[in-house]
Amino acid sequence: MSYMDDVKEQFLHFKKSLCIYWATYGGFKSLIASPYLFIALLISMACAPYWASERVNTWHALSLLTLPNLLGFTLGGYAMLIAFGDEKFRNLISGSTKGKISPFMALNGAFVHFVIVQVVALSIALFGSAWSLNTGCIAFIGFTCFVYSLLTAVAAVLAVLRVAGWFDHWCEKNNSAPKQ
Repeated sequence: MSYMDDVKEQFLHFKKSLCIYWATYGGFKSLIASPYLFIALLISMACAPYWASERVNTWHALSLLTLPNLLGFTLGGYAMLIAFGDEKFRNLISGSTKGKISPFMALNGAFVHFVIVQVVALSIALFGSAWSLNTGCIAFIGFTCFVYSLLTAVAAVLAVLRVAGWFDHWCEKNNSAPKQ
C-alpha cells in the first residue's frame, strides 16, 4: 500500500467515524433544537462585555485555562462509562431496533458530542489567541462554543443518569425474579 493510499484510507475512516457520530447525535436538527445551545447563546449575549470589548483577560484566555482540564476529565469519565454495567446489561441496551439508534449508541453519541464541542471550542480559542481576536464575530462564536461546551457537560451527565436509571431498574427486575 502506498503512502497516498494510506492517507486516503485514514481520511475515509475519519469521515466514517464523523458520520456515525453525527447520525448518533441526531444531526443538525438536534443541534439547532438543543436547549443547551439556546442557553449558551443567551449566556453569551448576557456576557457581551466579556467578548465584545477589548480586555486583558479575554474570552480565549478563559477557554484555554478551562477546557483542557474539562477535556481530560471528560475522557476519563467516558472510559468509565464504557465499562458501566455488566455484559448482559450492555447487550440489553445495545443494538438498534426498527432503524432507531440503540440507547448504548445514543449515550456514546452524547459523550462524543461533548468531546467534539470541547475540542472545537478549544481550537477556536487557540485561533483567537494566536490572532488576538478579542472582539467581533469570532469572539462571539468562540465564547458561545465555550459556554456550550460547559453546558454539554450537563447533557452528558443527564445521559449517564438515564443509563444509571435503566441499570437500576434492570438490577431490580433481575434480582426480584425467582431464582431457579
